[in-house]
Amino acid sequence: MGNRIELFNLEKHFAFYGAYHSNPANIVIHMLFVWPIFFTAILLLDFTPSLFNLPHIDFSLSGVHVSLIFNFGFLFALVYAVFYMCLDVKAGTLAALLCGVCWIVSSVLATRLGFSLAWKCCMVAYNISGVWNLFQNMESLSFSHANGVFGSISFPSMVLDFENH
Repeated sequence: MGNRIELFNLEKHFAFYGAYHSNPANIVIHMLFVWPIFFTAILLLDFTPSLFNLPHIDFSLSGVHVSLIFNFGFLFALVYAVFYMCLDVKAGTLAALLCGVCWIVSSVLATRLGFSLAWKCCMVAYNISGVWNLFQNMESLSFSHANGVFGSISFPSMVLDFENH
């Protein structure tokens, strides 16, 4: 039970984040590249089928037909939005809004690009973002601290804490 509560311990998350990401260049790199990694994951998940045959939301945006499908992309964005809201209502609201925007924009791009081109764009964006994140974390990486390895390649706020287990 205590481990589940630790997942929502905002103070512990910020203490870890502050200690691990105290390098100003590292902070900027994370601000620039973590959300694109999140976005590319949602974009790829937008090609999954609808969950439980839920209805689509169809509309036109500047002459472009958009179909919002409640699929794994939506579920992924929703889980993160709820997680951020549980951490902190004010900051979580902004993060939840960003999660929603990522889902909507990725749905538009999925419709426009198709799977083949979207996959290629995601791989380029994900690799650039992931390499920069990993590169920035290498200078402070300690092999006795598994958080450094997994935290550098994870999605926003998804921190694995192996030291307490």
